[in-house]
Amino acid sequence: MKNKYILTILIFLTAFEFSYARKSSTDKIKAEKVAEKPKDFGWIVDVETPGSFPAYSLELPIEIYKAVYFSNLSDIRIFDAMGIVIPHQLVRRKDKTVSVEEKQVAPIFPIYREGDWQTIEDISGSVHKSRSGTILKVKVQSQPAKGRVLTSYLIDISHIDDITGLELKWKSKNNLTIHKVNVEGSYTLRQWESIANDSPLFQMDYEGHEISNSRIENINTKNYRYLKISTYDTLSNFILLEAKAITSTNTVTGNRKMLQLKGNKNSQNTGFIYDSKGLFSFDYIRLVTIPKNTSFEYNLFSKRRNEDGWSFVKKGMVYNLNIENNNVRHDDMKIAHRNARFWKIEIIGNNISSPPQIELGWRPHKIIFFDSGKRPYRLAFGNAHIQFTNGNVDNLVGEIMKRERVNVHYGIAKPGTIVYIEKGENAITILPKTSKTKIILWVIMIFAVLLLTYMAKSLYGQIQKEKND
Repeated sequence: MKNKYILTILIFLTAFEFSYARKSSTDKIKAEKVAEKPKDFGWIVDVETPGSFPAYSLELPIEIYKAVYFSNLSDIRIFDAMGIVIPHQLVRRKDKTVSVEEKQVAPIFPIYREGDWQTIEDISGSVHKSRSGTILKVKVQSQPAKGRVLTSYLIDISHIDDITGLELKWKSKNNLTIHKVNVEGSYTLRQWESIANDSPLFQMDYEGHEISNSRIENINTKNYRYLKISTYDTLSNFILLEAKAITSTNTVTGNRKMLQLKGNKNSQNTGFIYDSKGLFSFDYIRLVTIPKNTSFEYNLFSKRRNEDGWSFVKKGMVYNLNIENNNVRHDDMKIAHRNARFWKIEIIGNNISSPPQIELGWRPHKIIFFDSGKRPYRLAFGNAHIQFTNGNVDNLVGEIMKRERVNVHYGIAKPGTIVYIEKGENAITILPKTSKTKIILWVIMIFAVLLLTYMAKSLYGQIQKEKND
């Protein structure tokens, strides 16, 4: 009888656990299926979409990074006027490299050689008669050609770095319109190496139309101090008037935003703490204020939230020195993308009492969405419960452009005023506290498991005892 009683309790507790687990799973599925609403978020901002475009692009304001809960920006949604979620894609702003071309005049020197010896028909003769016979003397004279022969032009590029091409100003004596030019390079003027062959220079006009080329491009002059220009035809027909060295500088412009912060001394006196007040994805840090003639090593740490532990980022060195009236400075800390709000700098080997001001850089995201709903659109953000969702809008548009061979331009959306929703149902930016009901249920679950273990052990012992009896 006792065994049946124990068995009944075991079945009841097992059924209770199963039903609770099933209910929790069902509730979770229902929660995931519930349509998201603007009031589920902590903040909302109207989005202006001027014009008529198939898709729009909106650069996220800095306030959004300070209000979202997830560093991957998963708690961001675009709603239309009916409260329907519009698919979107987050795209990080990429670097834009601008190539700036400069030209510098390079000195030129014509190179000559003496003229060739040639046979000239300058013949003289005389006849002399004697007793022995008639003597005929013939004299043929050979003499050098007059003047010197131009063989090439020497260009001095020893004072110019990173040359990518040449721009030549030239003219022809016999109105030749096309010249094929060879370029050679040397460091000592003793040995020459070929850099470019048969590079065409031309200037033609016909019936009011003109085409010309005076540039020799894509040449590598890194190991040379001098260049030599020559042509296949006689250089007396090609006259070089001026040579300019073309240099190109690549500059990254306008794609990183900067945020300057002042730090505080750590309470444990182990470094300086900086709070960016948002979950930015920083990839660049620079020390703005470094005392004169100062050098030190540093350890850099970061963390997402105040309660997290510090995570090591990198170790490096900075300095600000005056050497022979020249300022020598290294103050940047380039890092990989790091989603963090708090930063700590530990200074090694220098007793700096006040925290240096720092500058942090990040590349803002753009949110791209189709104009598929009813205007106006609204951007909502700030929810600790929301699941990650990111559409494929930008990739889809790119695929359409390839398939249809058309250019699709995004409209530029503009954000309005950000409004805090005070009565939002889930408008929170911190993780919710565990409710009392859940705590009670967990206690019951743990107690039930322990009771089951005890009863199973007692039942097993009782069975063994009955067998022995």
